[in-house]
Order: sequence, then C-alpha cells, then structure tokens
Amino acid sequence: MLRPYASAFADLINVLADFRKIDPRPETIESAKRRLTHGNPNSGLPLHALLDAQTAIIPIWIEAGGIPLKSTAAQLHHIEKLQEHGYKESQLFDEVEQLNRRIREDLQGHRFLHVRDDLAPYFDAKYPFGEEVFQSFWSASDDISEASKCLALGRSTACVMHLMRASEVGLKALAKACGVGVQNDWGSYLREIDKALTASMKAAGKKTPDEVFYSESAVKFDRFKVALRNPSMHVDKSYTEERAREIFDATKALMQHLATRISE
Repeated sequence: MLRPYASAFADLINVLADFRKIDPRPETIESAKRRLTHGNPNSGLPLHALLDAQTAIIPIWIEAGGIPLKSTAAQLHHIEKLQEHGYKESQLFDEVEQLNRRIREDLQGHRFLHVRDDLAPYFDAKYPFGEEVFQSFWSASDDISEASKCLALGRSTACVMHLMRASEVGLKALAKACGVGVQNDWGSYLREIDKALTASMKAAGKKTPDEVFYSESAVKFDRFKVALRNPSMHVDKSYTEERAREIFDATKALMQHLATRISE
C-alpha cells in the first residue's frame, strides 16, 4: 500500500502555485525557472520538463491505487500530448491552471485519515510484535498487523478484537505442544493442557524444562483469559485508547514469551 503524506501534496500545490504566478514573458519565464529550481543549473530546462519532474509522483499514486485522481491523470496525459506535437512555453500556463483545478476537483469528496505522531509507529510497524513472533505464529500476522493499525487509527475496540484472535493462535500452538487436540473454547483448551501436563509429570516423576515452560504459559493464558478475553466477548464492551494500548502490550508480551519455545 502506498501512503501519500500531506507534505507531498503541499509541495505539489506550491509548485503549481509558482507556475500560476509566472508572467508569460521570456525574461520572467527564465526568472521563474531559476526560482522553481532554487537556482539550480537545470534552470535551462524547458518549463514542461520542470513540470514533469514535479508532477511525476501523481501517476505513481494513481497506479498504486493510493488516490483516485482520474481527471488529473487525464490532464497530465493531455499535456504530454501537447509536448509531443510541440508548443510554446507560454501555452503551458493555461494547462497548469487546468491541472490545478482538476486536482482540487478530484480531491473533493474524498476523506483522508491523519495518524498522530505518537501512534505512527503502530501504523508503520512491519512486525508489531517483533519478527520472532511473526516467524513463530505466521497465521496470527494479519490480526496482529490489523490490531496495530486499528490502534493507530483510533479504532480501539476493533484493535482488542484482533488481539484476541491473535492470542488464540498462541493458545492453540501451546495446546499442540502439549499433545492436546482441537477444543471448542479457551476453557476447554486450558483444562486439557493442565490434564496433559499433570499426567506427564506423574508418569515421569518430574517436569521437563519444556513442560515447566508450558505450565507457566498456561497460567499466563488463564490470567489473560479472565482479565482480558472474557470481558472482551461482551457485546456492550468498548475500549478506550489507553486500555487498548495496555491490552496490546499485554498480548505482545504473551506472544513474545511463547515464541521463545513454541511455534505453529
């Protein structure tokens, strides 16, 4: 997914505004070239080349599916055709005016989301719970990623729902490691895990290091279930951003703990 930034739009609009200020006289055009290139030696380039350089990002946005700028794209194509057939630089001013108008028309009615600086890391994170969790519990990766993005976008309750789905992947992996098959709910999983570990300890006389880890993990899941999962299942339950962050951190810690010894 391509993520356009507001600064890129501001730069583009500023460039178009500079073009619109140009007085179509040769000496003014040359002066404008120097201003548009900040005194760069490339000021000798024709105006259309400078415009092309500044608007090159638009087709990239469109092709990536980031922003629907169909009318803008059509105007850029029209300008390209004019360039192919040759035209005076002074003709470019009307075309830039049209381009500016079409950008504004294309953007009218579209809504853009703003991500606060303190929440941007949640939106941008490739591995919100770390790469080890991603590698160990790959089937939870989508829910972990969505939980992180929901938190960044202010959808706190949705964030928690995704976290509960992700944590269930960890519980099932723990059950599999203990030799427990598919169960209907968390309570059944935890009871069967406890039975399996108890039976194994009685048979061997003691727990192996792995079984100690499994027992500790089961206790963590039981606490997680009582404190976090069970309340989240009530339809009238909603979450504040602060609470969602706490649950995000708790789920992250649990999954990172599991990933040190368990994987799918």
